[in-house]
Amino acid sequence: MAYQVLRQDPSVRMTETGRFLLRLLDMNLIQADEWERLTDNVPPHRAESVAALAVECAKTWHDFAARVMSQSVGSCHDEK
Repeated sequence: MAYQVLRQDPSVRMTETGRFLLRLLDMNLIQADEWERLTDNVPPHRAESVAALAVECAKTWHDFAARVMSQSVGSCHDEK
C-alpha cells in the first residue's frame, strides 16, 4: 500500500510537516465499515451541514492532489 511506503520514507516521517501529512492521511484512510458507521450516526438534523463539510474536504484534498502532481511533473522536467 502506498501509505505504508510513505510512512517508512525518512524524508516524510522525519519532518514535522511530513508527520502532519501522515496524520491527515491516516485519519482519512478508514475502512468502508467505519465510513458506514459514521454515516449511520450523523444526526438527521446535521446531515446537510456534515455533507457540505465533507464536500469541502473532498475539494481541498482534490486541490492538494492536483498541486502535488503538478509539482511532481515540474520537478521531473527540472531533472532532465
